[in-house]
Amino acid sequence: YLWDFGDGGTGSGFIVQHTYTQEGTFTVRLEVTTRSNTFVYTQQLEINSGTSTSNLPATAYVLNTQSNFVSIINLDTLTNSSPPIPVGNVSPQSDSVRHMAISPDGTRGYVVNRGEDDVSVLDLTNNSNLLMDIPVGDSPSSIAISQDGTRAYVTNAFDDDVSVIDLTSNTNLNSDIPVGSSPYDITIHPNGTRAYVANSFDDDVSVLDLINNVNLNTDIPVGRSPSSIAIHPDGARAYVVNASDDD
Repeated sequence: YLWDFGDGGTGSGFIVQHTYTQEGTFTVRLEVTTRSNTFVYTQQLEINSGTSTSNLPATAYVLNTQSNFVSIINLDTLTNSSPPIPVGNVSPQSDSVRHMAISPDGTRGYVVNRGEDDVSVLDLTNNSNLLMDIPVGDSPSSIAISQDGTRAYVTNAFDDDVSVIDLTSNTNLNSDIPVGSSPYDITIHPNGTRAYVANSFDDDVSVLDLINNVNLNTDIPVGRSPSSIAIHPDGARAYVVNASDDD
């Protein structure tokens, strides 16, 4: 469970607490990752003198890995609120769509299409595919978005690198960052200066400098087949799931 409260604050865990220090409109984002799917929930909050109200229904976006579309669920009514959003162009296949991330302002969704080696861009204000797929590397597996919403970082499992996308122009900057073997997941530190990549074949975690978009070459050994990584909100600890060790 990874939380982004829209004001620079983040959290992890099933139950979290967060205090807003200023008034305004904030988009709260929750990402829940299971073995087979990634679920993304968003909720817009209006903070006014310590009171929050919802302007939009809480929404979940569910990747359907074998049918190439994203389901949209209204969490207030627990119903499909809109027709599903098609993503990718290849015939549906097992694990074709792998991961989804939402921009900090909640207006865009980015879906990793493993079978096509690209990223679909979704307009979440009207739940549509903008049909401007962004080419990335071979067999992309995960995506993370910078806190300012200007960059996306995509792990490419078969290229052993991370693609860097300019989200203002929706283009690949072609400045791939080399990492370990079969990078499976990526997450960004709460301060926005570092990213951590779980390398499933090397049993370690690469540390990236996002200021200069380089690998610091200080790989951290972990368990066997690391598949997911989450960072504590205070930025002092990272937690890595090791698929072959069951820990």
